[in-house]
Amino acid sequence: MAIVLVLVGPSAIGKSFTANTLIGMFPNHFTRVKVHTTRQPRMSEAKASDRVFLDTEDFEQMAQRGDFSIDEYFSGNQYGIRKDDLKPADRHLIVDAPPRWLPQLLSHDDMLVIGLQTPPDYWPLLEARMKARGDTLSARNARKLQIEADMRDLERLSPSINKYGRIFQVKDDQTVPGTVIPWIMDSLNLRVNRLRTS
Repeated sequence: MAIVLVLVGPSAIGKSFTANTLIGMFPNHFTRVKVHTTRQPRMSEAKASDRVFLDTEDFEQMAQRGDFSIDEYFSGNQYGIRKDDLKPADRHLIVDAPPRWLPQLLSHDDMLVIGLQTPPDYWPLLEARMKARGDTLSARNARKLQIEADMRDLERLSPSINKYGRIFQVKDDQTVPGTVIPWIMDSLNLRVNRLRTS
């Protein structure tokens, strides 16, 4: 049975990397839930499949119709997840979300929640990742305060996360592929079919 896989954590922690890796490994088992937003695409999002970029008027019309399960104004932009996009599907749904969205997502019965947090000396790792994806210095500095708030939210929500899944501390670039992905695969009983070479 398909579940909703919720990946929560601060910006640049590895949520998108986790989602893209799972979809790449198991394209017939996973699909991403699209986030609708009024913000401008980042350079790294030229071909993003998990974002729908809208103008403010279109977003507000959808919100007024009640299309969104999550509807948030944050940092000068609007973000939303459509109710219809969270309905049961034939594939596991992946939601990439900041921790503050988790309470609204917990209404779904079949979910697996993965919390991705950082060690105390997190900033060099996340700043390097944001820089690599094209974030400006001012954007990186602005996000630092939000990352600290996200980490506090993760701590506060840890009982719910542990009830539905697990929290992982992302120490370096090997944590997600070496620890998080295998744990998700085991939890969902997924196996990679490897071709034998002779």
